[in-house]
Amino acid sequence: MGHSVETKTNIAAAFIGRWQKSGASERANFQSFLTELWPKALPEQVQAVRTQLAARAAPIAAADLTRAFKGARSDRVAEVLVTLAALGQAPV
Repeated sequence: MGHSVETKTNIAAAFIGRWQKSGASERANFQSFLTELWPKALPEQVQAVRTQLAARAAPIAAADLTRAFKGARSDRVAEVLVTLAALGQAPV
């Protein structure tokens, strides 16, 4: 079962509170930021991988990309990465 609305609100508030103090240094802190955010839903997983790829100058292997996300399964990250590559939205 999912979290209640109140629990989700508390989680979101805590997350925002942590990152409001980043001093607009999101790029410098993006690794820490992303490790908290491996989503459960496919559309959000795709967006998370796209965001991670955009922050990098060079292609990245699926295994290395998986380490950027807390709780992510390597097969799932690889599947998203292969799908994005097939759509021309990720380097091969």
